[in-house]
Amino acid sequence: MRKGKEKTKAYYFSRGNILPLGWLIGRHTPEPELDNKSPIEVLEKYIETKTWTAVTGPRLVGKTTFTRSIARHLEQGGYIEVYVNVAGIKDFPSFVLKTYQKLPNSTKLEVRREYGDVTVKLGISAKGGYGEVGKNLEHPKNTIKSYASIVLDFMLKHLPDGSILIWDEVQDLGEKNIATLLSSLWRVYNEIEDDEKRPEILVTGSSVRLLRLFLEPAEEGYEDQWFVGREFENILLRPWDRDTFENYVYAGFEYYDVPITLREVEWLWEYSHGLPGITVLYGYGRCVRKLSHKKVVNTIRKSQLAKIRDEIFRLIEFEFPKAAPRLQKALKLFAQGKSINEIIKSSKTSRDSFYGMLRLLEKNGYLIKDSEFEGRGEKEYHFAAKIYEDAIKSWRI
Repeated sequence: MRKGKEKTKAYYFSRGNILPLGWLIGRHTPEPELDNKSPIEVLEKYIETKTWTAVTGPRLVGKTTFTRSIARHLEQGGYIEVYVNVAGIKDFPSFVLKTYQKLPNSTKLEVRREYGDVTVKLGISAKGGYGEVGKNLEHPKNTIKSYASIVLDFMLKHLPDGSILIWDEVQDLGEKNIATLLSSLWRVYNEIEDDEKRPEILVTGSSVRLLRLFLEPAEEGYEDQWFVGREFENILLRPWDRDTFENYVYAGFEYYDVPITLREVEWLWEYSHGLPGITVLYGYGRCVRKLSHKKVVNTIRKSQLAKIRDEIFRLIEFEFPKAAPRLQKALKLFAQGKSINEIIKSSKTSRDSFYGMLRLLEKNGYLIKDSEFEGRGEKEYHFAAKIYEDAIKSWRI
């Protein structure tokens, strides 16, 4: 670090999820989709007006950092952040238990007074079986899941005024559990008549397919449950543009007195295409841990490729449940540069399904379509970032 820099707190390549607002790089710029307001301005306004919001964008675009940093900033004005990481949670009782564990103590006390030790009751993991239920339950089936749903309603209605509840990566719940969650949110919204008493709710996720259940509740359904309720507003976060990316990288390397070549910057841009998460991971490894380029790349590959691939494959499975295995194979062949005829023949999938998958991945930010390309062919699409391509190539069929 250069002399004189010690006195100035800087957050270049910070691995934390919370930053001062001034360090939310690229999120201060007005965007046409947000009525020429910046993402920061819009989310602050949504929170102040109790507008439930979904923050979406591809993996490693900075959704968690963006959302938590604004919530923590607003705590200075009396708000209370309640952050719940939903990643990896697959069943609804575990989701409710995790939420309960993150509640303010005052709300936990209210819950225990009403239902007793919910940690024990929600911790019962009898698959499809019955568990101990609390009192005051009015439900035809007192299963663990129905008990969890009732407890969640109570928790949401007893959060302190000014609470900002963040469910991060809520897509991991899956469609069926999201249906149950939305039913609970709809009940809470209608039972709390005073807008000021309703909790502010933020959800984040990278799956447009699943987050659409929050954004268009009146148009989506699951089995016999229709999500007719209050739709969430959406803030879509995009990767940094080239100028923002370069300014951040050069300034960060200069701050740590670590030399960086133009070739290295070009490689990082091609690999990340401006994804803040990858850029920060790379800068952290090179500048803070003082690792070589090769070692940092290996670290990123080991920690991120499987996660990115799983997320892409989940998207395909949700949209094309029956054809998913064939389409996943087709995507690997596409990443390997095979021709369209080879892909269709080897994967035994149809052209319509294959191009439907490409359009799906484009919509979710994993592919880019060349608008200047005339005709329909495999060269029309390419991966938005080299790390996405590597994630698919590294899959062992």
